[in-house]
Amino acid sequence: MSRRPLPWLAADSLPITILITALVAVGTLSTSIYAPSMPTLVGDFATTPDNVKLTLTVFLVGFAAGQLVYGPLSDRFGRRSVLIGGLLVYSLGNLACIAATGIETMIAGRFLQAFGACAGTVLGRAVVRDVHGREGTARVLAWVAAATAISPALGPTLGGHIHVWFGWRANFVLLAMLGLLLLAAVWLFLRETNAQPDPEATDWLQLLRRFGVLLGDRNFLGWLLSGSLVYAGLHVYIVIAPFLFIDRLQFEPNEFGVLTIFTTSCYLLGTLVAGRLTQRLGLRTMLLLGCTACLVGGGLMLGFALVMLSAPSILGPMMLFSFGMGLTLPTALAGGLLPFPHMAGTASALIGFSQQAAAAVATLIATQLPSHSAVSMGSLVATLALGALLARLCLVRGSEG
Repeated sequence: MSRRPLPWLAADSLPITILITALVAVGTLSTSIYAPSMPTLVGDFATTPDNVKLTLTVFLVGFAAGQLVYGPLSDRFGRRSVLIGGLLVYSLGNLACIAATGIETMIAGRFLQAFGACAGTVLGRAVVRDVHGREGTARVLAWVAAATAISPALGPTLGGHIHVWFGWRANFVLLAMLGLLLLAAVWLFLRETNAQPDPEATDWLQLLRRFGVLLGDRNFLGWLLSGSLVYAGLHVYIVIAPFLFIDRLQFEPNEFGVLTIFTTSCYLLGTLVAGRLTQRLGLRTMLLLGCTACLVGGGLMLGFALVMLSAPSILGPMMLFSFGMGLTLPTALAGGLLPFPHMAGTASALIGFSQQAAAAVATLIATQLPSHSAVSMGSLVATLALGALLARLCLVRGSEG
């Protein structure tokens, strides 16, 4: 009796686009869903705020390391099988977080969780590039980014309420269920999109040469640094803001979660603007506008922090920063991917690695700063935004890609 073929859907169909969006968003959701619980973890694990912040730093390290693995593997063996493996690792990481009884186990679980989650981000982007080509990639990535912008708001909002109702472990139960659902959907419905597997993609010498080609391209380096430094600024806010709002301003965890709706709405607006205006204004102009908005937002955050501490003085500048980030991230990603169709997986992995590595370093720096200082947060966010703008001005030249 012959085996019934799997009901794979067309890779450019709406259901697959929704699946790709969910795969890209799962990393962001996993990063932010437990943010309202971070102050509580200090007491539950009898540890320090700095150690709790390390759970985010280690997550970013795992996310960065995994991308250097999944990108080349997918160029060699295909997107689908590698994605399935990553989702299995993600599910195991969530189980470890659920079972954690100490901060060390929690940190290890977060690393595994991140190492698996990054497969969705890297390979989702690569599938878009495989299917939509040069003309459609920027447009589709902008709309995917707009849709995934919901996850930074949904994560803390949902996580804060789940924390109040059921405890922080329930958040990781939800993520584990989501991981298994995505695993089943990929297994059943996603066909392979890598039409030309590269047998040399996992050759380490060849891989290093590819990284050298990418990093030796001035424009690629500019796109990469601009997006990475802005992304790092977001995570400085994620790691410090819960302690400011919950410990100093006396917000409840679920109330802090609701506040993320404001910043995420601004990010969503930025991605929508990028999606509509990029073809008219060009990638380079859009990146310039995005980095400038981020710098103004970071500067206002620092300026307000020097004279007052209030929810509006923190939230207002971060909303402007988030709008600029919405302009910057999909633009920087498209600008970096488009010139390299023959190694889209490797390019996507390197961009993703750089974003997560920059965020990890920035959050590690944040752990060394006062846990409840708005001035420290504003200074670091503004500095990173300035670096992003300088990268755009000094490195991105010539054609759009």
